[in-house]
Amino acid sequence: MSRTTTRILGLAAATAVMCAAPVTANAEELDTQAPVIADSAFGAVTGTKTFALSQSEASPARTYVEIQQIGANGKWQKLAGQWFTETNDFAFTVDTDALVEGATTQIKVSSWDVAGNQSGKTFPVVIDRTAPVATLKDGAVVVNGIHVVAPSFKLSDAGVGQVDYVEVNGTKYDRTNNKWSDLNGGNYAVAQGVNTVIVVDTAGNRSEPYTFTYDTVAPTIELKAGAALVNGIHATAPSFKLTDAGIGQVDYVEVNGVKIDRANNKWSDLNAGGYAPVQGLNSIVVVDTAGNRSAAYTFTFDSLVPTLELKPGTPVAADGTFLAAPSFKLVDAGAGQVDYVEVNGVKIDRANNKWSDLNAGGYAPVQGLNTVVVVDTAGNRSAAYTFTLDSVAPTVVGDVQAYQTKEGGRTSVTLEFSEPIDGASLGQGWYGNGTTFTKAFYSAKQVTLDFTDLVGNHGTYVLQVQAPKAPESSKPAESSKPAASSKSPASAPAAASKTRAVGKSQPVQANVPQFAGVHIDASDVERGDGFRGFRIHRGH
Repeated sequence: MSRTTTRILGLAAATAVMCAAPVTANAEELDTQAPVIADSAFGAVTGTKTFALSQSEASPARTYVEIQQIGANGKWQKLAGQWFTETNDFAFTVDTDALVEGATTQIKVSSWDVAGNQSGKTFPVVIDRTAPVATLKDGAVVVNGIHVVAPSFKLSDAGVGQVDYVEVNGTKYDRTNNKWSDLNGGNYAVAQGVNTVIVVDTAGNRSEPYTFTYDTVAPTIELKAGAALVNGIHATAPSFKLTDAGIGQVDYVEVNGVKIDRANNKWSDLNAGGYAPVQGLNSIVVVDTAGNRSAAYTFTFDSLVPTLELKPGTPVAADGTFLAAPSFKLVDAGAGQVDYVEVNGVKIDRANNKWSDLNAGGYAPVQGLNTVVVVDTAGNRSAAYTFTLDSVAPTVVGDVQAYQTKEGGRTSVTLEFSEPIDGASLGQGWYGNGTTFTKAFYSAKQVTLDFTDLVGNHGTYVLQVQAPKAPESSKPAESSKPAASSKSPASAPAAASKTRAVGKSQPVQANVPQFAGVHIDASDVERGDGFRGFRIHRGH
């Protein structure tokens, strides 16, 4: 018999002696009811475990709780124990790591009341140190080690226990206590960045943490300052700043579906000259190392300059000079439209169409060099179209008629023009060049002259030729270079009101006819060739 058994039996005998007299004196108060130990189930356990036990007893004395395993000899061996006195509740804490996993184990309870009644009970226990595991399910979307969709997991427990719950970033999600279970994406809260999943079984074993990186933050694309944007259209390729605020980095950019690698940084650039935009609509998407794609950034690119084309029908001289304002057809083959036209720097709006017109009468060209530029809605400017305009008809600005004694007397007419003219257009008998031409006439007449300038503009002049008549102060028999006037000074005042001296000329009789549009100066002109005549010019 063991020492413990001996102690218990001796104590029971002493108790019996102490209680003998009262029993004999009052047999009806004898307590023969042993404590009733409540049922409990513990299942698999691991680590430090507290076993909560209880009993029903009006007069509890003491209780001994111990944990036992069957040893190599096939007998129960106590591995730990604890006394409880005068209580019906027993919280027995044991470090099960000192026990053998897999061996038959039990909790044994022995309890006595103050009357010495004793009861006992055992509870099977399983030591389980096998941790459950979390396994990533197939189909997880992983790019460069980063999940862009919350992954799903298979949970299993190969030990004696069952999957109890799972912790995701410290948040507990209960399972249904099976040997296997699931944690599916969408059924738990995943955080941007690193996430930790731990599975706990019914024995309290905790799996190794399963960590994964989660990133669903799409990168962004931002237009850099300084972009040339006119009416929502880029006339030059714009530059962009690329950023990834998530866990990943900027991996590459797609321009109209063409992949352009970046250097895998949190930010990057796509600069003009580093990609090839197309005329018209362009689309840019940034992709990070997790595979997240930015919203598409679209922009319209138009670097095609508009054109202007000369319409047929405008008269043009042989040297290319226009004799009238020309008309133009305006076209924009790019993404934009014809916006306006500049004529010598003056803006003339158009109606924003793919084609337009600039017609004669719709603008004011200048005589001489003109410049026309077409501008589209993207701000593209055409090459300058230059043309020279000469639409002014030549005119006679001077008409000098002089008497000559040659050939029995004649009138020499010299005309001065506003610009150089084509001498051949005056007809026969005229000689000269540039702006001055002369012809001799032998009788009074009216002649209508048609002439053209060097580019073909037509002018008309009605010439009133004076009859050849020697001045009264001249002697017909004298030489072509007349001597000084023989008139006496006394006669000069008498003619002063009808004559006007010009230069070195001598006054002559002013009784000359007047013609419409022609002013006749009643002064004779002394020429180098000895002839004298009237100065006649057009004027007021």
